[in-house]
Amino acid sequence: MRKLNLLPQAEKKNLKLAYINRLIILSGAGLILILILILSGLFALKIYLNQKLIPTGQKLGLGQLEAKIAELNKQISVVENFNLNQYSSILTKLNQQTLPEIEWENLQITEGEIQFRGHAQTREQMLEFEKELKKIFPEVISPISNLIKSSDLDFTFNISYDKD
Repeated sequence: MRKLNLLPQAEKKNLKLAYINRLIILSGAGLILILILILSGLFALKIYLNQKLIPTGQKLGLGQLEAKIAELNKQISVVENFNLNQYSSILTKLNQQTLPEIEWENLQITEGEIQFRGHAQTREQMLEFEKELKKIFPEVISPISNLIKSSDLDFTFNISYDKD
């Protein structure tokens, strides 16, 4: 079946132009709508980020910033003055004397004293470790509570060392 179009050529042209005009207007309106949506999204994002990144009551002034820098510099100087060589030699000595059966749980080193907490499977292993520590440290104090259990025991030692 054939299609018959009985409209004159000028009318066909006018209908085609009207169709193209409607298409252009709808496309333009769609683009404008999309741009409005994108811009409103960007604006909302800007507001959200401003609220999250710089809360209104917590903006740092120059004085507060300088105080914060001074505090950080003080903390850095404490770390720089830390005598790492002294503590590394203590840790090396402790590691060399530790038996394979002994597990380290906690270690606190202060000026002249070490607090050591560990775990051993048997009392004999803990006593052997204490004997090894007494060979290199002048004073190893073992509380009586270390001797209560005969197996699967947690123990503590207070160890004195020379600061030299």
